[in-house]
Amino acid sequence: MRQNAAKRNDPNASRFALWQRKLILLYTNPTRWFVMTENFDWDIYPVCESDETYTLEVYADPEEAGTVTVTPLKEEYHMDEHVDLVATPAEGWRFAGWHSRYWSDSGRETSVDIYRDMVIEARFVEIEGD
Repeated sequence: MRQNAAKRNDPNASRFALWQRKLILLYTNPTRWFVMTENFDWDIYPVCESDETYTLEVYADPEEAGTVTVTPLKEEYHMDEHVDLVATPAEGWRFAGWHSRYWSDSGRETSVDIYRDMVIEARFVEIEGD
């Protein structure tokens, strides 16, 4: 039979109960915990430190519809590394949005924090003629 920690005179029981009342934990992705206190203050804690590196592939779809600028452009990125993306449509095309399995955005200029190998597509649509 399970016993309540406080009934066993566990010295950590009251600290845990206080913690339960003070914090709300919100998990956002595999790299960070966002913690909100009862005063609605936010703290961010990394889940783990890692030397692992990840790849980022970014391309335009269709290829002739525009270009994509990646800053910084590297072969490998570390966890939580910040990358800026800019999509520039070719003449006769307009930008439609960023898409990937794990992330999407509609702004022509955006950024992503790397937390896994990622493939991101800048989608463009042809502008209809008059």
